[in-house]
Amino acid sequence: MHVTARAAKQLGVVLVLSLSLLSDALPQTEQQPNHRTHHIGPVLSTGIGSHREDLVVPISFDGPVFSLGAGYTVRTVRSCLRLRLLASAALLENRFSHEAYAVALELRPSWTKLVWSGPLDRQFWCGIALPLQMRNLFMDTWDDAHLYWLTTHSLAAVGEYHTRLPYLGYSVVRLDLPIMGLVSRPPDSRYQQQEPLNHVSYHFSAPNSSFAFKSIWGYQSPLLQILIRRGSKGALMNLGLEFTLDHCPAPQDTWILNTRLLFSYQWKIG
Repeated sequence: MHVTARAAKQLGVVLVLSLSLLSDALPQTEQQPNHRTHHIGPVLSTGIGSHREDLVVPISFDGPVFSLGAGYTVRTVRSCLRLRLLASAALLENRFSHEAYAVALELRPSWTKLVWSGPLDRQFWCGIALPLQMRNLFMDTWDDAHLYWLTTHSLAAVGEYHTRLPYLGYSVVRLDLPIMGLVSRPPDSRYQQQEPLNHVSYHFSAPNSSFAFKSIWGYQSPLLQILIRRGSKGALMNLGLEFTLDHCPAPQDTWILNTRLLFSYQWKIG
């Protein structure tokens, strides 16, 4: 399971070109102390995904991933509350040209607070996140009778490092690291020869049943963002790369890797 160097290079070129186009579009402004602002707007991302499910076959399926959602932000100079809702879809294929389909839903509330401010406008923020994530996989060629999933409801530690960039705003490196949570996986043995995959409700009910409590040793789901964040009088913009890795070893290993170009634009509403 890997992301090709060519694809990663293409993402980097798109990022640089996009920043060049947007650098003059949003004039930078300073936020007043103790002033609370509210922003809301769309979240878009596209990139490359890889999914491996050892319950079926130890082969990775790779392909394009597209995501659409919305974000809501409440922030002051020293604290920030964020809420992100994101739906993703991927058309995947293995090295034998066997196809698979993946969909994912994510609700990620998080709260961060400024804990250190240094010279050259460098800042460190830390806080917590409560990501609720459901990732479903359907492999038509290998098993067209069953659904495979990884659902996690987590408590994560969050760290952000901000550095001011001339004319661009701030560069932001953010890491979300889940430390404990509830995890749902398909059973090792299926009792139904054919699951009701033609019922939409089953794609939600099955992945949200039979949860088990696990710590960071029982599953891993880090999220890394490298962004340019820029504010204006009426808008808040984020542009950059997002890397996610999901792994759970039970009942068999599953690995999900996504590398995406992320863009969000939020309008000030209060």
